[in-house]
Amino acid sequence: MLLGMAFGILGTAAGTAASVGVLRVPLVAVDSRGVAVDVISRDSLEVFVNGRRAEAFSLEKLGLGSSPAEQRTVFLIFDTLSTTHLWLSKARTITERLLDAAEPGIAYILLSLEPGSGLRYVLGPSHDRAEVIRALRGKVVARRAGAGLDLDQHRFAREDGLLVGDPRTEQPRLGVMRTETDPVSRRKTQLDEQKRADLFLASLGTLNAALSGFPGSIKTIYFFSGGIASRTKYEDRSTTDPNAYAEVQTVDSLFLNSLARLADIFRTKGAVVFVINPAGAQIGKDEPGSGENQLQLLAERAGGRYLEGEPETIVRRFNEMESSFYEVVLPADEFGSDPIDIEIKSKDPGLRLIYSHRAFSSRGFDSLSRDEKMRLALDAAEGGDASKMVLRLQTAEILAKSEDNDRVQYRMRLPEIFLDSPLDVFRVWPGKGSRPALLELERVQPQGGELTVSVNKKKGYRARIVIVEPRSTAGLVVN
Repeated sequence: MLLGMAFGILGTAAGTAASVGVLRVPLVAVDSRGVAVDVISRDSLEVFVNGRRAEAFSLEKLGLGSSPAEQRTVFLIFDTLSTTHLWLSKARTITERLLDAAEPGIAYILLSLEPGSGLRYVLGPSHDRAEVIRALRGKVVARRAGAGLDLDQHRFAREDGLLVGDPRTEQPRLGVMRTETDPVSRRKTQLDEQKRADLFLASLGTLNAALSGFPGSIKTIYFFSGGIASRTKYEDRSTTDPNAYAEVQTVDSLFLNSLARLADIFRTKGAVVFVINPAGAQIGKDEPGSGENQLQLLAERAGGRYLEGEPETIVRRFNEMESSFYEVVLPADEFGSDPIDIEIKSKDPGLRLIYSHRAFSSRGFDSLSRDEKMRLALDAAEGGDASKMVLRLQTAEILAKSEDNDRVQYRMRLPEIFLDSPLDVFRVWPGKGSRPALLELERVQPQGGELTVSVNKKKGYRARIVIVEPRSTAGLVVN
């Protein structure tokens, strides 16, 4: 299945023999109908690496299960903000079929997008497909009942908020009304939409932080949603248009711009995004602010693909793509160790290419930028979900603690994996209110099975310490 396909594979000395010294970028082409194209030629493609045209490349057809045995990380994300029980059941069906057919060796991370809390870490990375399915069935739950909701065209007024599309009411004289006037619930609807939209944007930011922690992985995101809970604006035009007996719902351009920027970041992380809408097309889907249009915007700006419909249709589309994958193969010697930006264009304007837009030659926590390391350390100190996906965190075993007016000193026992390895020690003072977070990074070499670390006291802050063993991404937290 497509879960087993490799995106952005860099063949180095650590790879398989067939991959040594080459950069492999799997891609699939789809036509205007969304059907995968089984036959494409090298002459039909233009390849650019770091902005420069690449002439020395070849194109190879991928056979079933022939992708190199590289590390792959698949993010399975279920949006319960806008997904009912019926739609979530369909999403589970799709996921289980993909997992049943996936090749072994893939790491899965299971996440859900929750009302009130945003992106929630559920499980992973796990190579056990049965464990992932059990967690999906037991821990990912729709937050909306779905009774009288999934097929109700008038759920806007009744449910007090947009769920997927903007329902329309046909009026013989006026045609399609933009929204139904409801002076009682209007303000609550606006606040509810804003809260959901803000949660959605914050959750994408958390996911981007987590993606930074997998620079050497082949990252694929499967995002299941019935429609983004859009933040919208309302404008009363009854004073200027005598036929406008209701308000006009307009798109919040700030939300769309923020969504587009976050989707663009997915490209810089080397992730390929598949947005899957198990609800299918809904009423009002062609409106600029509809949930479906915004799902498509997310997929397209992230360089991925949007799919909707019944489970059988979606699984069939994935099967078509599985049998139609190619690899663009480039010599890797000239690219060095920095991240490599990839752009592949089709000379046929009727074809759309899906591929990873960035590849990474180095692996592990040590290859992250200082800023990326700091973000994950801060997240770990605050108990966030991004660090749980990246770092194998545990609470440090404190052997002794002493303090004076200026600092606190800890003596702790080191787990075996931390021995004989340089460690990254992050001193973190999480922000609160208007106070920004403060961080310091120090590289230390432990001696023996213990480590002593001190941290300065700062007025108005509570200090924490996060220690990371870069090779294994194991982490210790001192609260």
